[in-house]
Amino acid sequence: MKTLFLAVVFLVLIVLGVIALVKVTGKEWIDILSALLMPAIAFWGTLIAGLQWEINERRLKYELFPRRIELFDIISHYIADILRHGKVGQGKEAQFLRNTRNAFFIFDKDIEEYVDKIYKKSIELQLLQSSLTGDASRNNMDNQTRIEGWFKEELNGIRPKFQKYLSL
Repeated sequence: MKTLFLAVVFLVLIVLGVIALVKVTGKEWIDILSALLMPAIAFWGTLIAGLQWEINERRLKYELFPRRIELFDIISHYIADILRHGKVGQGKEAQFLRNTRNAFFIFDKDIEEYVDKIYKKSIELQLLQSSLTGDASRNNMDNQTRIEGWFKEELNGIRPKFQKYLSL
């Protein structure tokens, strides 16, 4: 915005310099200035509208910050809780789903899909943990370890996913 403003000011100064070098009468000055008035008004109107747009974008981001950081904390704590206990606590997945149901209102689709993926992985882990019998238990344990590793990677890499939403 600042560069555009400086470029227009520089252009206006060049035009006024050229006009000053040419012998111009009073009436011609009025004609020249009235011809430049409409583009000048249009430029300033566009500049003000652009600045208002930028201010509104920043204000929206600022106003959404408390809700976004709350959801970030809910997601981080849910993953950390799974890793701390080595399992999905009884009813925790339903609570996670309730606490994150508004994510699509304040984040883009990528975070909504991310929350859904975390929920599905936790359900998968819960199902694997509830079926530890028979010959398939070794394969079951491998799958549990794989999912727990996924949760560990996600906990370590969660900040970059939310960075664009949480930076003011």
